[in-house]
Amino acid sequence: MGNKQYKPHVAQSYCFKEHIYIYPIPLNKKSYKMEVSYKGRLIPSDNIYSKDGVRNKTWELYNYFYDKREEV
Repeated sequence: MGNKQYKPHVAQSYCFKEHIYIYPIPLNKKSYKMEVSYKGRLIPSDNIYSKDGVRNKTWELYNYFYDKREEV
């Protein structure tokens, strides 16, 4: 993610319009993996996150994809 900061929902809205969806996959009550659906392609993460960690990573990834739109 770049140094730019956006309101989280601006980045999320952009991702939804571009068919980019980010969501947690529960492993148990306290652990999650992330999965990104990028224009129909599923990209699973290898990392395991806590409940707070998965929430933070979700917004980080929305911002990441939002930043990438400027590079295209």
